[in-house]
Amino acid sequence: MIHNYAVVVDSENFVLINEVDEAKWFKVENILSAIKPNSLAKSFVERYLKKICKIIYDLLNYDLISLF
Repeated sequence: MIHNYAVVVDSENFVLINEVDEAKWFKVENILSAIKPNSLAKSFVERYLKKICKIIYDLLNYDLISLF
């Protein structure tokens, strides 16, 4: 079973539990180059980044509009 998670953390210090074989942290600017091309993981990350960019864009526009 494979799971993809996107998280924001205060610290990169984490401890794996026995249910997790492997976990890695990636910075946003490095993530796409670290993933195999044409993979499900890459598709997940691309959709996530598009969603986050839209949320940030919408928030910035809302804040700018509310100032006037």
